[in-house]
Amino acid sequence: MEAILERYERYSYEERQLTESEAETQGRWNLESSKLKAKIEVLEKNIRNYVGEDLEPLNLRELQSIEQLIETALKRVRTRKNQAMHESISELHKKVIYKSVAKTSANTLRHCCQYLMSSGGFRKSL
Repeated sequence: MEAILERYERYSYEERQLTESEAETQGRWNLESSKLKAKIEVLEKNIRNYVGEDLEPLNLRELQSIEQLIETALKRVRTRKNQAMHESISELHKKVIYKSVAKTSANTLRHCCQYLMSSGGFRKSL
């Protein structure tokens, strides 16, 4: 009988612990959810400001800060765009040179074959 009572007490204690843990966990999730919602609101506000919306409540310092961030980002975009353009131009130059060399080689080969055919060079070697 004592063993049964001990088991009952142990299980009821564990159940109370689980119930308390669930409540604590729910509280932590609620707090975490609130924090994440606040972060999302700040990020959405920043995005609106970066695209030029909702600027009225901002003071001069905040406007200058946004302007600096946008200028820096624009410089990075232009740098990357120029790099991509240079890479593209380089690839096109390589293709033009390759086609030019191939065309020159084909013309030279054709002229050699024509010369050999007209001079009978192929017949002599056969």
